[in-house]
Amino acid sequence: MLRILGSRNFVFPFSIVLGLLLGEKAGWAKPFILPLLGLVMAVSTTEIPTSVFLQFRQLVRATALTIVFNYLILGSVTLVLARWLMPDEPLWVGFVLFVAAPPAVAVVPFTVVLGGNKALALLSTFGGYLASLALAPLITLLLLGGNIIPAAKLFWVLAELVIIPFVISRLILFVGFEKRLEDYRGTIVNWSFAIVVCAVVGLNRDVLVQEPSVFLLTLLVGFVAPFLIGWAIDTTTKRLAIPEPDRKTLILMGTLKNSGFSAAVALSLVGARAAIPSTMTSIFLTLYFLFLDFRFRKGTHA
Repeated sequence: MLRILGSRNFVFPFSIVLGLLLGEKAGWAKPFILPLLGLVMAVSTTEIPTSVFLQFRQLVRATALTIVFNYLILGSVTLVLARWLMPDEPLWVGFVLFVAAPPAVAVVPFTVVLGGNKALALLSTFGGYLASLALAPLITLLLLGGNIIPAAKLFWVLAELVIIPFVISRLILFVGFEKRLEDYRGTIVNWSFAIVVCAVVGLNRDVLVQEPSVFLLTLLVGFVAPFLIGWAIDTTTKRLAIPEPDRKTLILMGTLKNSGFSAAVALSLVGARAAIPSTMTSIFLTLYFLFLDFRFRKGTHA
C-alpha cells in the first residue's frame, strides 16, 4: 500500500483529480511551490557525485551535447509549435519558460532503467544545470524582454531552485546522509511535484473547463515535441552508428525538461495560466518515458 502511495503512476493522476476538485482552494499551496521544488532539486541532485567536477573535458563535451539536444533541438521545435498554436501571451510565456528550464533530473534514473549510459547522463544533467544559469535568463530576455519577468527576480528563483539546492546536496553527500534518503527520494520528489500540479490544475480549473481548446492545444504540443524529436534522434543516431546506451541517453536528454521547475517559475513570477503548458506537457513526458521503456524492453526480448 505504501509503495502504491509513493508511486508516480498513482500520485500524478491523483494530484490532477484533487486539483480539479479543489479549484481555487488549491491556491493554498502557492507560497510553498518554490521551497518544495528546491527540496526536490536538493534531494534529486544527490544522485550526481561531486567527482563530476574532476572530469573537466568530459563535462564540457556533455554540457555541449545538453545545449544542442535539450535547448537547441527540443527548444526550437517546442517554440515553433507554441508560437503557431498558442492563442494568448500567458500560454506563450509558459512555453518559453518551459524551454528555458534545465533538463529533467529524471534523465539519470530513467537512463538507468533503460540501460543507457549513466556516466553521460550524470555529466549531461549537471552540465545542463550549469548552463541553465546563463541560458534561462538569456532565453527569457530574448523572447520576452525584461518587462514580463525582471532579470533580478528570475536570477533569485534560479538561486532558489538550482544554486542553493545543489549546495545543500553537496552537504548531504559530504555527511553521508544520502543513503538514508535513498528509500524516500522517489516519494519526496513525487509528492512535492504533485502539490505543484494540484495547485496549477486547481487555479486553472475554470480555464480547463470553459476553454477546452487551451487544454487540447497544450497537450498537442506536449505530445508532438517529445515523440517527434525522440524519433528523429533515434533514427539519426542509429545511422551514425552511435552505441545503443549513448543513443538512449541522448533521446532522454533531447526530450525531457524539468517541467516542475518551469511550472514553479511561471506560477510564482507570471501567473497560474502561464503554468498550464509545463503541467500539461509533463503528462506526455511521463507517457513518453513509459513508451520508451516498453519499446526498448520489447527490443531486448525480440
